[in-house]
Amino acid sequence: MKKFVFKLEALLKIRKRQEDQAQTELTKERRILQQEKIKLFDLQDLRVNAQAEFEEQKSKYKIYIQDLLIWNEYLSQIDKRIEQQTALIKNQEDIVKKALKILEEAIKKRKVVEMLKEKRLQQYNLELIAQEQIVLDELSLSIFTRA
Repeated sequence: MKKFVFKLEALLKIRKRQEDQAQTELTKERRILQQEKIKLFDLQDLRVNAQAEFEEQKSKYKIYIQDLLIWNEYLSQIDKRIEQQTALIKNQEDIVKKALKILEEAIKKRKVVEMLKEKRLQQYNLELIAQEQIVLDELSLSIFTRA
């Protein structure tokens, strides 16, 4: 009997390639998300340090209204950047979720084709066993008739 050939092998390769691409994209998007979270952490750290420095300045020196306004504006700008960064992270999390869904779908599609290949291989093996049995039966019959 012929060697097992899966006619949809090209499709399986395509599905594997799509899954690999989806995995690569997910990894890239997760890396971007992590970088954005680090930026947010740095901004929050900057805010805490700036607030501490302001409190230290208040306790050591006489603070004029101009200085107070400058500090207030500075802290306000940091807060605005933190808000923007938080929104950016939320957006990036949505992108990561979409990339994860795409990967899950690619995995499902690949598994469907792999399951079909397994079924066809099992069917091939059963046919091979059946043919071998026929050959063995004929051989047994010919030996029996000679005796």
